[in-house]
Amino acid sequence: MYLAGRSHIIKNRSLIDTMRMFHKMGYGGLELSLQHGMGTWLDVNYLDDYVIEKVNEVSRELDFPITALACHQNYVNDDDTYEIEKRLLKSGAQIPYGLEYSNIVHLCAL
Repeated sequence: MYLAGRSHIIKNRSLIDTMRMFHKMGYGGLELSLQHGMGTWLDVNYLDDYVIEKVNEVSRELDFPITALACHQNYVNDDDTYEIEKRLLKSGAQIPYGLEYSNIVHLCAL
């Protein structure tokens, strides 16, 4: 079991800085959330190949797995969010370190 930090609550840092901060604080991994802050804006840039490559690089460097992927938005009544959720699910295969242990993707229908 991992005590994992949630990336979306730290909106004033880059994703990589957030990973390093949670690692330094003693967390065992990170829930990578597309949600930015506590609002409804989704940062789809996290799904870009170069971001995923950097996340994988830092994850291995720190021995700090991505333990879950999340969107935390209503995808049932929102076609744009539904398309983002599908992209998030597909991106899981590109994040091998950590997800092989948990395979968690949070889908929130609200």
